Amino acid sequence: MEPIVSIIILLLFYFLTNKREKPYDIVITWVNLTGDINDYIELKYLLRSLNKHKVNYRNIYIVHREKDGKMFGYPTYLKEDNRLKFISHQSLGCQWEIGRACQIPYLFNKIPGLSKIFFHIEDDQFIMNKRVFDKLLLEYKNKQIKTTLINYSKYEEVLYSKVRYGGEQQWMFGQMNASKFFGMEKYSFDIHNIKLYDRDILDDMERLYPKIWNDSITLINPLPASPFRCNLWSLYSSYMMSVKGWKFLQLENNDDYMEIHTNGYSKKKEDEIKKGLEGIKKKLENSKADLLNLQGDGISGEYPKVPLVRKFIIDYLEKIFPDRTQWEK
Repeated sequence: MEPIVSIIILLLFYFLTNKREKPYDIVITWVNLTGDINDYIELKYLLRSLNKHKVNYRNIYIVHREKDGKMFGYPTYLKEDNRLKFISHQSLGCQWEIGRACQIPYLFNKIPGLSKIFFHIEDDQFIMNKRVFDKLLLEYKNKQIKTTLINYSKYEEVLYSKVRYGGEQQWMFGQMNASKFFGMEKYSFDIHNIKLYDRDILDDMERLYPKIWNDSITLINPLPASPFRCNLWSLYSSYMMSVKGWKFLQLENNDDYMEIHTNGYSKKKEDEIKKGLEGIKKKLENSKADLLNLQGDGISGEYPKVPLVRKFIIDYLEKIFPDRTQWEK
């Protein structure tokens, strides 16, 4: 009987261990705004980074807009399988014309079969150390929320002086509106970093605050008229701190995450670009951050093209993430 008992114990241990190691899903937001798929290949390096660091997860959902002519659609350089799934905004009940980055997260709790705990990663973020997930899970267990709190006055005066309400202003107003709704003295800033959400809590918030959900998703009026138009991360983190009583933890730059933004490089001369890239190279070599965000001119398709920057970034990503995933065609 002893060998049988041992086998049963081992099988039980294996089952429980695997179940415990993969309790969560990963949601990645992706969009093709130019129609040229080669402008938006950063996603494959994000997937490579997950594989390289042997991140344990159940499923990956890539949320995208349905194809419209040459634009949008899913990343055709990837193929689905039982763990990588393409989900369009429209399949989740989206009725608005364009899914902006601040709107799409309000659809996450509509993804069929999504795990209770899930992570949101944007397509220009890359995993540099697996511990980024472990730290977020531990903070969740300890009822802590890691974010950055900023004084309203830092941006508010500038934003309200703008006549035209563009994407940048929409993004900032949404953060301030969210934290003001819960009476926060400072607002929770939506930094380009991986985020942990509890789907059950999102369901509760949608039920408790339907006006916020409706106004934030629809964006019918391009002006910031509604104080209920909110950024989801700012809303969620403010709710967790002010209503649920979770403890605030400071998100640390160059430890938790590092941002490399090349905004304005399209206006620089060639020698200035090369000098800037030398500085970026040193930052990347010295970084010990858990997560890397790359964004700006020459990097993402929604920004102006800068061939020198593009080559530098792709060469760097190929160097640190050389191994293809099972999803690459």
